[in-house]
Amino acid sequence: MHFTQFFVTALFAMGSVNAIANPEPEPEQAAAQYGNRCGNDRWSYWDSGRRSCGCRGRRRWDSRRRRCY
Repeated sequence: MHFTQFFVTALFAMGSVNAIANPEPEPEQAAAQYGNRCGNDRWSYWDSGRRSCGCRGRRRWDSRRRRCY
């Protein structure tokens, strides 16, 4: 019983430390971090004129998978 309690406490403490060390960015920070890419795909970008995602090069946007192919 004591080992299980210690193990659960240790896992909880590790999760707490990880959450403090690597907090999730706020939406504004995430947009600045990832730029204007759609779905964090390096080939995609936000086309403000069409108000949709576009792809660089000869790639096409797959709206179902939300990435370029």
